[in-house]
Formats: sequence, structure tokens, C-alpha cells
Amino acid sequence: MLALLVGAVGGVWLGQDRIIGLFVQALNRYLQVPVQASRLEVSVLDQFPRLSVTLHDVVVAGSEPTDTVKLARARRLYCAFDAWDLLAGRYHIRAVTLADAQVRVRRNAQGRGNYHVLRPDTTAPAATSPFGMELEGIELQRVRVLYEDASRHQHFSLHTPQLRAALSITDARLDITAQGVAQVAALRLGNDEYFQRKELTVSTTLVIDRPGQKLTIEPSQIHIGPAAYAVAGTIDYQRAAVLDVRCEATGADVQSVLALLPPRLAQRLAGYRSRGTVYFGGTVRGELSAARNPTVAVRFGCKEASFYHPRYQQAIDHVSLTGAFTNGSAQAARTAELTLNNVRGNLVAGLSAVICKFAISPTPGCSCRPGRS
Repeated sequence: MLALLVGAVGGVWLGQDRIIGLFVQALNRYLQVPVQASRLEVSVLDQFPRLSVTLHDVVVAGSEPTDTVKLARARRLYCAFDAWDLLAGRYHIRAVTLADAQVRVRRNAQGRGNYHVLRPDTTAPAATSPFGMELEGIELQRVRVLYEDASRHQHFSLHTPQLRAALSITDARLDITAQGVAQVAALRLGNDEYFQRKELTVSTTLVIDRPGQKLTIEPSQIHIGPAAYAVAGTIDYQRAAVLDVRCEATGADVQSVLALLPPRLAQRLAGYRSRGTVYFGGTVRGELSAARNPTVAVRFGCKEASFYHPRYQQAIDHVSLTGAFTNGSAQAARTAELTLNNVRGNLVAGLSAVICKFAISPTPGCSCRPGRS
């Protein structure tokens, strides 16, 4: 084994200039933006048992020539390939690891993005080319991702301590599968910040139609604390973004839902605590732009739940209800509707232990009587 390792190191050292030359040629073929690095080296040890080309102090420019902000900066970028490919004279990148990096994805006020870095004719390598990309794995180690959209006043920031993905690239599409942990600093929409300082466990598959400029989210799971969110749908970004996305939540409670909202919406309800089964799901459909909002429709409910507020020393027990929310025909607050159906529960009023049993049916009605706890 030691002799094999020594032989591999020696062979790589003797052929590293050719490998680096082919690697640079491949970058130029796949990318239409300049990539700078302080140095390139070939190693057997960095990604053992695979061989790797390591780029140090990497800087990747964005696709907008007038934008001075770089798309990515990384301390190290490892591109690994199999030793058997090397012995056969093929240099096919099998895995990529990005370490200690920052990626800044931007859209300017005119809606043009800085992320169009792949050449439009990126395909599988020709049979005569010794170098190609057949990615089986992508790993992000300590990578911070920033998304900024000046035209829609949106900002998104997350950090990935360890995220693994697989990528397949053709002329027509990109297939991305990702699993791992991401720490969200904030998702800012206008003046409000959602998902502040939340840790997400993600399992997702994305398909990007490159000519059609359409993103498909295959059924995916996002875990935030005890709650699980199933997400699927499409986002058409050919012009203004057109969404058709659905989400279902399980294992959530009042606290976990409020924790996702911006402070101005969550403060008034922050004292509430809940137990029992709380569920919701909904859809977001339509155009999202500076001029229009999509239609939002949410279904929610609870079964045998309990809600308590310590300030008022009151609780509502054995609550069951179903409800719905929509932002209405104008997709705005003035047309929003909230509907509650089949509301039942017991109101426990403070230390006097007065219990008010109530029920609200689709035909409004209420019965209330004192009782003992």
C-alpha cells in the first residue's frame, strides 16, 4: 500500500504540469467568467483516495461586467478525480469541495443577475477530450452565501458548516441534490426579516431548465427544530418570477411558527405557549415583482391543543379548529380574508378556575357556563 501511494505521488508530481494545463483549459471551456487563484497544485493527499487539483485563494468574477463585487471568494477549492481515470489518460472531475468561502449572488435594479457563469453550450465532454466533469459530489465547508435583489428589495444570508450535494450539467438542465445543515442569518423581504438565526436541516432536489429559465423543486424536506416542512413546486424566472409553490408543515407549534416571523408580527403573540397538534399548509401562486404579489392561500388547524399566556394567566384547553387565510383577489391586505370553522375549546380563567366551554360552528353560536377544574 505504501509503495502504491509513493508511486502515485511520484507519478502525479511528474505529470502535474500537464494536469494543471488540462484543468485550466477545462475551466475556460465550462465557464464564461474569469477565475483567479494564487496557485494551483496537484495532490494525492488532500482528497485521498482520490487525486485532486487544489486552487488556493480563488476569486470568481460575476457575469455582469459593470458589477465590481466578485461572485465568489474561497480559501481553497478542491477538484477531485479518480486515480483509475488518471491511469487511463482521462481527467474527469468526480467531486468538488469548496472550503472557507463567501458567495454573493446579486440581481441589480434592472433584474440582471451576476450568476450566469456557465457557458450556454456546456455539455458532456467530447470523446476526444481527456478532461471533463462528471460530478458525483459537491461539499461546502464553512461557506457563507448572500443573495441580494435590488429590484425586489430582498436579501438572504446563510452559512453552511457542512452541506453535501450532487450536480449533473447538460445543455438543457442542471440537476442538484443537496443534504445537510444550513444556518440562516435572515431572510429580508422589504423591511421585514424572517427566519432570523435559524438552523435548517435540508434534503432537496432541484432541477433547473436552462433554456426555459425555470426552477423545479422536487418534493423536499426542511427541518427547523421540531417542525418539518415539505416543499415542492416551480419558479419561472424568465422575466418576472412566477411562483407555483406548495408547503405542508407537521410537528409545528405556536412557538415554532412565531419564531419564523419578523419581530413586528411576532411580538404581540410572543408570550403564548402551546401543546398539541398544530398543522398548516398552503400555496403561493403567481407573479412576484415590484408591481405584483402572488396569491397566498393557507389552510391550518389544531386538534386537542392548549394555548396559554402567562401575562394574563389564562389558558384555552382542548382546542380544535380549522381555518383558512388568503390575501384575496388583489393580493393585498385590503382583500385578505381569515376564516375559522368548527372552533371548540375550554377557557380556563386565572386562579379562579372558571371554565368557559365554547363552540363556534360555521353558523355562529356560543354556549358558555362556569364550572370547576
